[in-house]
Amino acid sequence: MHSRDHVHRVLDAALRVGSLLLSGNSGTADVAATMSAITGAYGLRHTQLDVTATTIILSVPRGVEGAPLTAMWHVEGRSLDYTRLHAVLDFAQQVADERPDLDWVHERIDELDSAPPPYHSWVSTVALGVMAASFSVLLGAGLVVVAIAAVTTSVIDRIGRFLAGRGLPLLFQQAVAGLVATGVTLSLDAVGKLPEGANPSLVVAANIVALMSGMAIVSSVQDSITGYYLTSVGRIMEIVLSMVGIFVGVGAALRIGAALHIDASVSPESVAGWLSVPVMVAAGAVGAAAAAVSSYAPARAAGAAGTAGALGALIYFGMMHLHAGNVASSFVAATAIGLAGAVVAHRFSVPPLVIVMSGIVPLVPGVTTYRGFVTLVDGHSAQGVGTLVVAAGTAVALAAGVVFGPLLAPVTRREIRQMRRLGAELGPRFDSRWSRVPTLAGIDLRRRHFTHHHRRR
Repeated sequence: MHSRDHVHRVLDAALRVGSLLLSGNSGTADVAATMSAITGAYGLRHTQLDVTATTIILSVPRGVEGAPLTAMWHVEGRSLDYTRLHAVLDFAQQVADERPDLDWVHERIDELDSAPPPYHSWVSTVALGVMAASFSVLLGAGLVVVAIAAVTTSVIDRIGRFLAGRGLPLLFQQAVAGLVATGVTLSLDAVGKLPEGANPSLVVAANIVALMSGMAIVSSVQDSITGYYLTSVGRIMEIVLSMVGIFVGVGAALRIGAALHIDASVSPESVAGWLSVPVMVAAGAVGAAAAAVSSYAPARAAGAAGTAGALGALIYFGMMHLHAGNVASSFVAATAIGLAGAVVAHRFSVPPLVIVMSGIVPLVPGVTTYRGFVTLVDGHSAQGVGTLVVAAGTAVALAAGVVFGPLLAPVTRREIRQMRRLGAELGPRFDSRWSRVPTLAGIDLRRRHFTHHHRRR
């Protein structure tokens, strides 16, 4: 039996940690596992919880006088901060392992909640511009178009921050962003500032990738696979709303451009030839690393994300060269990124989620999405919807691959252990940290408190 005051304080600590993780785009299963680890550490073995996209409910049905006791926490939306996410996960692991005093726990949560980003927002803005420029390179753009994509994306980010600070809803933020992204590019084309032969669709596609980079596509698919359907639907609706906003903005700019007789055609997607593969791999690495920095990831996480981005770009363009298809290529590349993230995350002391979320950014279907928007605006509804379905399928393939990759990690870990034993016999030894396989969030599933409670549930 526990006192009511003790239970309330434990529930409050678990709820606040869960809200920090959920607002950082962690999967619901990882959020539930972390919260269960915290409550289990303080003796609450039979807690029940319910997580939606914006609300967490945690209840103790028995084991305390006057039970059940239920507490709820509303999760406020906030921008991605991978440094905070990593700090929260480390803190949660410490609480689950050491069971520190609750006064210190709540003080530490206050510090984590109010901690500023590790660097100025302008660094994030510049990183978004670099990410857009890298994506333009992946599409075969020239230097002038690459520079325009970088500057335009940076401007859009500053406008979005201004509008968000004024409380403008997400739908209208994305509509303004889509309008600016397309309008600026078409305007430059109309006044002849784009080089001859350059297609403005590459700039718009790069901007769309930047706008889609913060969406919780991976988490929504992970929630569906792990059985948290309500949370998945909530996150998917947020993604749909965001995409509708982009479509409204892009459509408005295209209509204005058409009235002014400005070309808004979409260049066909091209597969990189083998001679350009090194450039494509480098662009994937820089784009993924920049995506991590734009979400305030530490330097070591950006390096790991860059490696994952290079791996994904190499596999994707290699399979496209073999005519494997966009969806299949995306799935295989994302699976490799998810597997690599699960295996090496502890090596870099970062959550796997940071690596995989940033690593797949260069593979986001920006051109396909923009083509679908243009086709819809031109009045070809069936073809436009079909193109957007392909874009959605590619996005789902990316997310599914990232979730599927860690499932292959136990086999990889077993092979690594066998190689390590062989290495021990021959002389060189492998670092044991390479054989650890965490979840996407990074909580260690082998820990005593979580393992016991998870199996009971």
